[in-house]
Amino acid sequence: MSEEIIWIFILNSTCSFILTGLIWFVQIVHYPSLPKFHRADFKKHIGFHNRRTAYLAAPLMLLELVTSFTLALKSEAYFLYHLVGLILVILIWLSTFFIQAPIHFKLRKGYDDELVKRLTDGNWLRTILWSVKSLLAMHIFLILLSN
Repeated sequence: MSEEIIWIFILNSTCSFILTGLIWFVQIVHYPSLPKFHRADFKKHIGFHNRRTAYLAAPLMLLELVTSFTLALKSEAYFLYHLVGLILVILIWLSTFFIQAPIHFKLRKGYDDELVKRLTDGNWLRTILWSVKSLLAMHIFLILLSN
């Protein structure tokens, strides 16, 4: 791999690792805490969550997407690994915009047990996909270190 591709890979992997940690926190701590919030404050809380999470996650997700495309297009070494990584990231984006985001928008109207359950259950897909993406990146790092 060229030095440029290695740096892009490091940037891509760093985004993936941070997002994996974030999604596990959301899945294990944040979403299960939603039923415990006072119903009167729920709209305010979910709005706060959406804004603050977007400030952190959106730039990292965009950078991960761009660097995943770059790796899949430019990297001859480990092409299949990078292609799988790109597919995982695309699936994460699809899940985010077609499953998670619509539920978040509906929750802005107020608390709903069924929506919170769907949000939490549906988020397992992103949690697993980001975990696999990070494991894939760690695998590539181990290959690079062994060479």
